[in-house]
Amino acid sequence: MRFSVIVPIYNVEKYIHKCIDSVINQTFKDFELILVDDGSTDNCGEICDGYSKQDSRIKVIHKTNGGLVSARKAGVKVSTGQYIVAVDGDDWVAKDYLEDAYKIIEEYSPDMIFYKYENVIDDGSYVSLSDNSFLRCGINYKDDIDKRVTKGLFYIPPNICGKVLRRDLYMKYQLLVDDRICMGEDMCVTFPLFQASDKVYNSDKVVYYYRRNPNSITKKKKRLIKGKDALLRIHHFEKNLADYDEKYGQLSAYAAHALILSAFSYFDNYSYCEAVKRITNVINNKIWMKYLKIKPLGSSKELLAYYIISHRFYLMIKILSLVYKA
Repeated sequence: MRFSVIVPIYNVEKYIHKCIDSVINQTFKDFELILVDDGSTDNCGEICDGYSKQDSRIKVIHKTNGGLVSARKAGVKVSTGQYIVAVDGDDWVAKDYLEDAYKIIEEYSPDMIFYKYENVIDDGSYVSLSDNSFLRCGINYKDDIDKRVTKGLFYIPPNICGKVLRRDLYMKYQLLVDDRICMGEDMCVTFPLFQASDKVYNSDKVVYYYRRNPNSITKKKKRLIKGKDALLRIHHFEKNLADYDEKYGQLSAYAAHALILSAFSYFDNYSYCEAVKRITNVINNKIWMKYLKIKPLGSSKELLAYYIISHRFYLMIKILSLVYKA
């Protein structure tokens, strides 16, 4: 089996037919489709079962709701393909997605393939196109990968969807992710996997259509959630990224950015005095304190975040939270 396509599904009855149809109608046929019903309360479970009766390539898993990470883990555990392709249940893919990936794999046998994706609104209208300029188009070898890691690992596209990933590597890093992480869970897989790769292919072809649906598993996340599990992500990266000279400087910049998001969420939900109290308690955590003592390596925005948060300029954080309120 060449590909295992894993689709986590939760209450996307309105969109699930288009998603599944775009996979089963691929021009390349050697794949299995794993539909993971993550405790949907609508008719998604029944719809998945209906498809499995019509197509022997389809496996259906029904599980209690546990979130996107647990759904992906359930899918990869039963997968048999050499490569994993992830698709969200409200998105869809181009009909030649797998055929194009097969040709690249036959020629280069990469550990990862990066594709471009379109952001679309609910009616399917075009919004924007992803940027894959972090690496040159075509095959990139270990030296190229190491240079990108050194320049800034946190600037590669973090999403799992729109990528083709070697199954053994994907399984290793997906199973390491804490189920509680519900924002930034993709980067917990793609960053260490990218770092561990020997060959990465970067394509300028658009094969994935990412629907901006506010009710989906991956998109229904407010600023409170963005900051809530940042500590879990930092702990994950500390354990699972291999050591390199710039690692802690990059983690310091990422930590400052995560702390700013956490601070924004407190100002969104509490009075000024209560928010300051809660932010101070977060910053005083020994892990955060560790990273706020390390010189950061990051973008100008992350360096500004580091400066503001390390000096505890709470009024400035409050003002920024209003300016960038989502």
